[in-house]
Amino acid sequence: MEKVFNFRDLGGIPASDGRKVVCGTFYRSGFLDNATENDVKYLKSLGIKKIFDYRDVDEVDNNREIVYQRIGAKHLHYPNNIKKGMVYKLQTGGLNRALIKIKPSDVQEFYSYLPFDNVGYKSMIEALRNDDVPFLQHCTAGKDRASDAPYCLRCWECLTTKSSGIIWKA
Repeated sequence: MEKVFNFRDLGGIPASDGRKVVCGTFYRSGFLDNATENDVKYLKSLGIKKIFDYRDVDEVDNNREIVYQRIGAKHLHYPNNIKKGMVYKLQTGGLNRALIKIKPSDVQEFYSYLPFDNVGYKSMIEALRNDDVPFLQHCTAGKDRASDAPYCLRCWECLTTKSSGIIWKA
């Protein structure tokens, strides 16, 4: 990838019974806004059906929506909508933002809210349940919000007895 950073095939994630996620079904990356023609061509070659976008509203450049169309995938935008904590105050602080001091514990608190009541992660699990793969999930950097989803995958694996040949392999 030339301009899409942190792109990963998450195939190989182990299940508790020894199965692994099939390569080529579950991807993650940073934002796609600056994808080059080669990046788009590569992503298109993967046959990605859906792109789960976990960025907040203020992180999305609506003028870049065309990249999803060029890839040929359905764009599903799921901002986190966390409305508590110091990071939220920073995001909504307006001119007072410069006065807000964020500590590492504030960021940790913010990310601890992400997996709970997250509509995007629920939609991602639904796509897995329906074998609606391959798909890509991304946020701005592809390391926090998009990286929480594999943990959701492990939880889904623990809560279901479904043995899909599309998602899991022995």
